[in-house]
Amino acid sequence: MKKIMKLTAVLLLAAALIISGLFFVALLNGALDNPGEIIPVCLALVLCAVTGLQLLLSASPKEKRRGIVTFVLSILLIVYFFALFFTLFGNRDRLVIIRVGDARLSLRPFHTTKSFLKAYKKGAIETSAVVSNLMGNFILFMPMALLLPLLFKKLRKLLRYAGLLLLMIVLVEVMQYLTMRGTMDVDDVMLNFTGTIVAFVVIWSRLGQAVLRKLGWIEA
Repeated sequence: MKKIMKLTAVLLLAAALIISGLFFVALLNGALDNPGEIIPVCLALVLCAVTGLQLLLSASPKEKRRGIVTFVLSILLIVYFFALFFTLFGNRDRLVIIRVGDARLSLRPFHTTKSFLKAYKKGAIETSAVVSNLMGNFILFMPMALLLPLLFKKLRKLLRYAGLLLLMIVLVEVMQYLTMRGTMDVDDVMLNFTGTIVAFVVIWSRLGQAVLRKLGWIEA
């Protein structure tokens, strides 16, 4: 039975890697051009990876489980970083990141958000454009709230995690501006940061930690 579980786990994890590869290729080729296509791919990736990890943990001795979790989550973190890089610095004409106006620098809080809402009310952009930009920025850094603290125990403290992520998000915005691959927008910083902090608070609450211990992802 354990051999079957291990084989199934390996196949699921391999499927997750294959889906990741196809996702990057499709992203670069412009084959995925709206959230309705991207979200199902991401859900399939997460489902395969998490199910595979749980089957592998169930079929492995307790003394090896921590190493398995670290290995699989490290691979997922690398995959996520690649996806994040292509999303933020890839071909801007092919990615689902829509801007209102031509300004590449916006340091006025809520200015971009208000511009989106005004453009939407005038019928200049569709609902999907507003949702994909605002909601996309809100959830973009959420996976960090799970992966980084799982791999680095010191980041399970809110202040440490918040400080690191704020620095990372600001640096990303600066690099987008300097490389001319996007805009430097304070609204993006606020949405990115708020989203990942909300995710952190939920995941690392008492209930969240209890679930992670039950799954075997952190020490009991």
